[in-house]
Amino acid sequence: MQKWEHITMGKGIWITDNSKYKSDNEPYDAYRLECKCGLGKKSIIGSLYGIKDGKNIGVFWNLKLFLHPGEGKALTEQFGGDGTYGIGEITLQNEQTTRMLQTFYSPNHSSCQVGHESMTNAKVHKTNSYKIKADGTWVLNRTYLCISPLIHWTVF
Repeated sequence: MQKWEHITMGKGIWITDNSKYKSDNEPYDAYRLECKCGLGKKSIIGSLYGIKDGKNIGVFWNLKLFLHPGEGKALTEQFGGDGTYGIGEITLQNEQTTRMLQTFYSPNHSSCQVGHESMTNAKVHKTNSYKIKADGTWVLNRTYLCISPLIHWTVF
């Protein structure tokens, strides 16, 4: 829950530069993640937008992070504009690090796994994004960094 407070601090708006990964298939200058506390501050509700030429071009994902009271687990769900659905568990690795493994299911019945590892302390929030190979190996894809009190991520 303390990690979630960090994600929703201030206006809960995080922007990451996409210049390193910009391409014909990914023409966005940046991505904007907006997060707010859900009912009773027991969950997070968020949306991920694309930004091009300084303008919001639409929501790509809606997401929810919540504690499953029956299973005693932190879970995440994502809902894509194309009908893709993602679900996964969030685990605490140590006092500063969480790990999230999600499976995404597309409308064409294919699926894939994606991982995120986030390290947070009073001054820094860093997230590594991973592609998950068929054998379960995590392969680093991207890294995002936020240094407090800034409320945006920088891509490395």
